[in-house]
Amino acid sequence: MIPKSLRSRDMVGMEVRTVRGIKNGAGIVVPKGKVVKIVSFGRAFTVKTEECPHCGLSAYISGITRADVELVGDGFGGKYE
Repeated sequence: MIPKSLRSRDMVGMEVRTVRGIKNGAGIVVPKGKVVKIVSFGRAFTVKTEECPHCGLSAYISGITRADVELVGDGFGGKYE
């Protein structure tokens, strides 16, 4: 879980790890333990997976809460730049 002391707008661009499996409306599943990047926020976060090295696809998943993810290190790993 991400602490409430961090503001949502300050977390855009941070890398987080999923603490449970999550699924988007297209049926794409991101397993527990996968590192994703926060790309926007509203009532909840929208995260993006990294590109698949085989097919080049990535997925956006919205509706992610602080309880669904945890920070990876300081949150800025530079993988998605």
